[in-house]
Amino acid sequence: MTSSTIELNQDELKICRELLSSDLNHKEVWASPQAEKLKKRIKDFYIKVQCYRCCYCMQEDVSEHGRDWDIEHVIPQSIERGFIFEPDNLSVSCTECNGAKNNVEVRVRKTQSISKSPNSYKIVHPHFDEWGDHLELEGQYVYHSLSKKGDFTIFHCKLARFYQRVLHKKDRIRDQNFSDDLSKLKLVKSEREAIPIIASIMSRIKLEEGD
Repeated sequence: MTSSTIELNQDELKICRELLSSDLNHKEVWASPQAEKLKKRIKDFYIKVQCYRCCYCMQEDVSEHGRDWDIEHVIPQSIERGFIFEPDNLSVSCTECNGAKNNVEVRVRKTQSISKSPNSYKIVHPHFDEWGDHLELEGQYVYHSLSKKGDFTIFHCKLARFYQRVLHKKDRIRDQNFSDDLSKLKLVKSEREAIPIIASIMSRIKLEEGD
């Protein structure tokens, strides 16, 4: 969980209001020259608050180079234009997690404002969840899911990529939840319920095969 969120000053809030009240689409709002200084401050703030770790994979990258980090919109700006500058919706992620997650809907249901309840999100939320309650890192590269949120995050951020690229092992890894997932899959009543379970199973199979 990120220890704090950025506080926007009055000038920054004014810029945000002006941009969001304009006819610009979400890409144009984010790319606006008016937002450049604010975006830099957001990125610099969260890099330090997160101790140079991606909010999803938690891999460390002790770099302040802008190209090494992406400002992360937990709820994608393409889905909720009005949340583009909401501090509780902002974080930093590595470019690969950000690119993998892309525009996926992370909320259980749509809300008119940012919900501060962890139960409102399918993904491990940087501000409202404890990362270790949902994900476990074995060594440096092998991720284990401890919950449905963990399943969702592993699948949509493609966290299996570290094991696949770096270790290239084909021996069986410790996996306490694989059998549980198979049992859960037999009980699901809808495709919506099945998707994260299948994602978790497939991520574990890929880890074991070293594909």
